[in-house]
Amino acid sequence: DWRWVRSGVEEGLPATLVHVVSRAPNGTIWVGTERGPAWFDGYRWRRVHDAAGKPLPPSRTLALAATREGIVQFLLDGDLWQVQDSTGAAQRLPRASPTADWVGLPVQAADAIWAIVADSGRFKLVRRVGAGWHAEPWPGVGPGETREPRLQILPDGRAHLSSGLEVWERRDGRWVPQPPFTGGAGAASQFAGSGDAAAEWMVVRSPDERQGVWTRGPRGSAPWQKVAAFGLEAPPVFAAGQGGTAIGILDAGDILYTDSSRWRRLLMPSSVAPVTSAVFDTDGDVWFATRSGVVLWRRSSARWSQWRVAATTPINRINGLAVSADQSVVAATAGGIAYPEPDGRLRIDAGLPKVPFTAVAWSRTGALWAGSGGAVAGVFERTRTGWRRRTDAPGLERAGIHRIVTGRDGALWLLGLPVGAGGRGGIWRVTNERIEHWPIPAELQGARFYDMAEDSAGVRWIGTNRGVVRESQGRFTMVRLPEGRASDVPFSLTLGDSGRVVVALRPSGVVQITRDLRVAELAHDPAPTGQVTVHRASDGRIWAANADGVWVLAGGVWSKLTRAFGLPTANVWPIVSASGDLYVGTMGAGVLRLRTRDLYAARPRVFPQAPQIVDGTLTLRWSAATERGSVPPEDLQTRWRIDGGPWSEWSAANVATPEFHLPWRRHTLAVEARTPIGVTTREPAVLTFAVPAPGWWRGSVLLTAAALLGALGWLTVLLVRRRRTQEILARRVREADRLELVGSFA
Repeated sequence: DWRWVRSGVEEGLPATLVHVVSRAPNGTIWVGTERGPAWFDGYRWRRVHDAAGKPLPPSRTLALAATREGIVQFLLDGDLWQVQDSTGAAQRLPRASPTADWVGLPVQAADAIWAIVADSGRFKLVRRVGAGWHAEPWPGVGPGETREPRLQILPDGRAHLSSGLEVWERRDGRWVPQPPFTGGAGAASQFAGSGDAAAEWMVVRSPDERQGVWTRGPRGSAPWQKVAAFGLEAPPVFAAGQGGTAIGILDAGDILYTDSSRWRRLLMPSSVAPVTSAVFDTDGDVWFATRSGVVLWRRSSARWSQWRVAATTPINRINGLAVSADQSVVAATAGGIAYPEPDGRLRIDAGLPKVPFTAVAWSRTGALWAGSGGAVAGVFERTRTGWRRRTDAPGLERAGIHRIVTGRDGALWLLGLPVGAGGRGGIWRVTNERIEHWPIPAELQGARFYDMAEDSAGVRWIGTNRGVVRESQGRFTMVRLPEGRASDVPFSLTLGDSGRVVVALRPSGVVQITRDLRVAELAHDPAPTGQVTVHRASDGRIWAANADGVWVLAGGVWSKLTRAFGLPTANVWPIVSASGDLYVGTMGAGVLRLRTRDLYAARPRVFPQAPQIVDGTLTLRWSAATERGSVPPEDLQTRWRIDGGPWSEWSAANVATPEFHLPWRRHTLAVEARTPIGVTTREPAVLTFAVPAPGWWRGSVLLTAAALLGALGWLTVLLVRRRRTQEILARRVREADRLELVGSFA
């Protein structure tokens, strides 16, 4: 589900096992994990550092909370630490006494700082006095009678203290009992409140009827009342947000939440459970601490909306869409004309036959027109008195209107298909509710007309079963498709840039036709193929839909919105836009609306990692993310280059192995990312790295090798000298022997 965003170690968490999550007054989210605390900078999790700039020891953090003053406190291996904010250094605080252990975190009440410690097997209530701690008596109970003590501060500054099922509130310098919680078996396991003090909550565990969730008005203005929605369930995890919102995680794993009006039950995704802690952020979304990372529930997001009929019916199969100037939406479905209702349902129009409709459009006067393609001849017009079927134009009684297009002057164009025996397609123009047959040349008589687009110069491009036709000032020209695509059908058209027209050919895909009637590729693969519909939005982006999902062309690259992006079904067909919203018809799941405003603001960032060189192979890695995970990482594309060279192709991969050799020196890696709708990083992320020389090129190795070579050379010289000496001696011996032989002969 696109509403659930998970982050783990790859996003910077110290560990996947997260024990607690909390929110600071400035809105920063903090967590305590199995290997220390961390905070979220909007894109990634950051470790907490000490005064020396070193990360804190990787130890278990079970308790973490932020005070109203912005100080974040947490327990790390039994020691109390605090940090002023996410940019400050953490400091270790002294213990209340050498033998005392903290039980939870200290709280800053109106009159003093209070804490609970365990000392010599007993719980003690202590108060900060100067630089030290002073023991205080427990209100109403002795030190040995304290059970499951809990001390918690609400966002408005009021402190709650509990021992078992006895609850007190700090008021006017004393602890005031809170009936009906003045004793008995059980415990007050959780307190919760919101920053606006709209309500406060308490979770009670008890063997009697007091078990469950209790609430009361702001600042104790009303007595405690039990929340009937929970019954006798005491949720192990509970959190409160602004405006009376609250959420509880039941033992079975379900979510029970309220927006101050009524409680709703929601099945927790199996990938999220089990949850150990929860907190609301300033946007009304909920962050969960789980055993497999941190999960953000985008509860407040309205990115996707869906209208459908609950039963399996042809009404959920959408063939056409139209949006009026006042954002009224109407759908041509396989079961009639339908209207999206505020409750998420599609309401069928009872004034029309329940047959497949393929075309629908609004006229300049606000009249609604509908066509039934090959099912019913003629066109339907809705007037003040209701619907009427129009066949009062030549040839209209033998054609079903497949598509209704609005021209640049506001007139409606009716594109027809043959209906019945002797039926013939054609084109009709509607001006001031009057229908006129539009003359076409003889070579187009009997053709099937699928779509039309009219540019600012008055040139009309028409898609027919015989090819693409260009009409200008009454002159018709057939566009020759390239070899291999001559049999393709131009099923959908929309205007491109610089006088070009974008054509969806069935089945080969989307191409563009230039002013000089040349057919060219629109973008490299991957690109939508099969039966595709195309639409140009007001911002110039080209949207497409087919059986694989929704596609968008931005920056010369096609991107596909996946199921992770929030698309309930991949099988979609008609697509239109209005006022920044995108409306998509599905082949069985009704009508979808995509709010693109937050997507245009979702600018990605890239986080390069240190390159790795293994066995001489260089591997480059990075990660990309958008703020608060608004776009899933799998829907982001990246490209890279080294030392200012050419960019790589856009790809969903976050790892690269350069095939070219890099010299032994320092290099610069640049990586940039883009979202599916073409929003790119403000500037590429840059990382400088060094390609080290091979081991044999190191100084120590070279010196050793030089010494060995020198020794070998000197040894060679000695051997040569010795050999020469031996040769000289041998020559002298031979000379002496020769002289002796000559003398003896004489």
